[in-house]
Amino acid sequence: MEPKREGFIRSIEKVSKECPEVKPWLKSISNHMYWCAASSHGQSPDVIVAKWQSLGNHIQNKHSNHGPLFPACLHDDPGTQTKPKKWLKPSTKGCEKVVDMINKTRVLRDVRKLSPGQQTSNVEAFHSLIIRFAPKSVHFSFLGMLTRLCLAAMHYNENAGRKQAKNRDGELVFIIRYPKFKNGGYTLQAKKVHPTFGQISCL
Repeated sequence: MEPKREGFIRSIEKVSKECPEVKPWLKSISNHMYWCAASSHGQSPDVIVAKWQSLGNHIQNKHSNHGPLFPACLHDDPGTQTKPKKWLKPSTKGCEKVVDMINKTRVLRDVRKLSPGQQTSNVEAFHSLIIRFAPKSVHFSFLGMLTRLCLAAMHYNENAGRKQAKNRDGELVFIIRYPKFKNGGYTLQAKKVHPTFGQISCL
């Protein structure tokens, strides 16, 4: 899903250069595409598409009467937001361009194929862990590489389900990260408890 989402956001970024009022919505549009898939377990692709198309109404401050499959937004009253974004005005250039892009046939076809359950984040995390056990800058023999892959798999299996860390007051702890591809933007990530190494006792 990530390449499709990033490709679409790059297209919206081009629009935001011409229509500055669109720029504050970039992150929300990106998050909405992910939410459409993540919130649709057991639902048909038509529902995912309906959720996606509701974005065209949402950015214009219309939160109901989207359609039969997804009739209304599920969020709280927009007036309760601490930092509300300015709604895009109907029939303005920026609004029309964003709505047209949301409803493009190619985009709708890609949205229909979004997977609600099968995401690649766990695979990417395992690949990142492999590099720690077997750095690409070092050459290993076949047996050495196989051994390191097994160690990485054992370590990953033991720590894949780590719980989120809490502070002294019992509150959940989060980390702010600034990935390069965000161009100065940030992501909020749950901080996990420290990993364990119980697999060593099996060796």
